[in-house]
Amino acid sequence: MKDIAPETLVKYSIALLLAVRCRSEVGVRQLLGRFYHEMSAKQAKTFMNRSIMLLEPKERDWLKTLY
Repeated sequence: MKDIAPETLVKYSIALLLAVRCRSEVGVRQLLGRFYHEMSAKQAKTFMNRSIMLLEPKERDWLKTLY
């Protein structure tokens, strides 16, 4: 797998934040699936750790209940 460009990571992060904020279960699952298939494990882990820190506690709890 190749590394994703930083500009694309910013777009993915914004998309994930919006999907979680809108409580779009389908949208979040689609984005997470895309991250899993397009990113290397190291890049996905770093990306998710940084993105999760931008969520509010209630949003993190909601995201956790999806899995």
